[in-house]
Amino acid sequence: MSLDCEFTLMSDCPSSASKIDGSPHLLTTLLGIAAVACYAIHAAVHLVRGEWYDLFWACHVAALFVGGGFLARSAATNSVGVLLGLMGLPLWLADLAAGGEFYPTSVLTHVVALCIGLYGVFRLGMPRGSWWQAALVLVGLIGLCRLVTPAGPNVNVAFAIQHGWESHFASHVSYLAWMVGSAMVYFFVVERIVRLLLSVLRKRSRSVEPNVELSATAQPSSQ
Repeated sequence: MSLDCEFTLMSDCPSSASKIDGSPHLLTTLLGIAAVACYAIHAAVHLVRGEWYDLFWACHVAALFVGGGFLARSAATNSVGVLLGLMGLPLWLADLAAGGEFYPTSVLTHVVALCIGLYGVFRLGMPRGSWWQAALVLVGLIGLCRLVTPAGPNVNVAFAIQHGWESHFASHVSYLAWMVGSAMVYFFVVERIVRLLLSVLRKRSRSVEPNVELSATAQPSSQ
């Protein structure tokens, strides 16, 4: 299957029903396992340290969505993981720049799994509407953290305003509304940019293939 066919199949898919058909089955499965392993290895470190609640950070859970997308052959699930990962990466880097603790295994979820997901998006596209699905997952994670995690670590800012932002918001509710709203806009913009880039690549592949065929036809046969 040509790249043109892959982009046509995947970048125009409107819903989570879109499936991964472009990559070889074995490679798709191995990449899915690798993404899940990224989460599992980092999770093991937190579990050993007694920090089980850190497993619920959206940037880590993103690796599970990437892995699940590959294993389930779902481009939409992979796209949700990529959007969450693209949101988490700059926040993680900002936290490190501010003096946050660095875990070597956190590179697996923030970088390696994200790269796997981006490869999936390049090969398989980002279905229309991925932005609101990622937003729903984010809201669900915040609610889940509110129910099952302790308030102290403030995982996914489910309990309190992020430190340093207290003076900008009257309440935690207004902060959450701003944060979720900003995330939705970010997801929407990223989806639009990605789909535009894939559309450009698809058009280029369509223009290149006929030229290659004409060039091959014009070559004289060897005597």
